[in-house]
Amino acid sequence: MNKKLNTFIFMIIATVLNILLIIIFIILALLLINFASKFLSSDFMFFVSISTFLTAIILSFIVYNRIIIFITKKYNLNDKLDPIFKPKNRNDKNITKK
Repeated sequence: MNKKLNTFIFMIIATVLNILLIIIFIILALLLINFASKFLSSDFMFFVSISTFLTAIILSFIVYNRIIIFITKKYNLNDKLDPIFKPKNRNDKNITKK
């Protein structure tokens, strides 16, 4: 398999992992909201619900990042994957040297 195919497969698996993490964290957020609704007023629950869902999405992104970095380092995937974003050329021709 070539690097582009490896990158494609890796990105598909990483996307599925990210979706699963978001679902898991949102389910946990729903459980937390259900538990908190017994103790908090309904007016305050609106803000708790929004902040809990945003926190769940942020936490899933952080966990996803850590997992991807860990897997990339553990299996040395930098050599096996094609870079998704090519680095820009640092030699900008519009800048004149003095």
